[in-house]
Amino acid sequence: MKTKTNRLFELLLVSGKAVFVVIFGTIVHQSTIGNQLPVGALLAVLLALLVSLEIRINSASRAEGWAFALLLTVMLFVIGQDFWDDKMLPSNQAGLIWSFGSPILAFAAVFWPRISKNDWKSQTPTG
Repeated sequence: MKTKTNRLFELLLVSGKAVFVVIFGTIVHQSTIGNQLPVGALLAVLLALLVSLEIRINSASRAEGWAFALLLTVMLFVIGQDFWDDKMLPSNQAGLIWSFGSPILAFAAVFWPRISKNDWKSQTPTG
């Protein structure tokens, strides 16, 4: 059983991962190839998906995944606002892919059921 200190430390690590993903994704998401292919937005969304899957696979409960997905969503919402007359997430194709795609995939990783090898073995027909 995990103690409160361990859970707090894990949530702190998840918060650090969320901050890293948001900063890296916000910097990279505007990169394109030939002014058409939003390769940076795809890399940023892929990073968010991989980190959320890593959190989901390595955690015993969904709390860390929820924390990552919620922090990612809130931080992207805050930096997408123009409080100081400067938007960090423009409303172009790459900005929309990054700001909507990454939270959707992070929440999908949280909602995805955990399937173990034993579940697959018990479902196979023996005939």
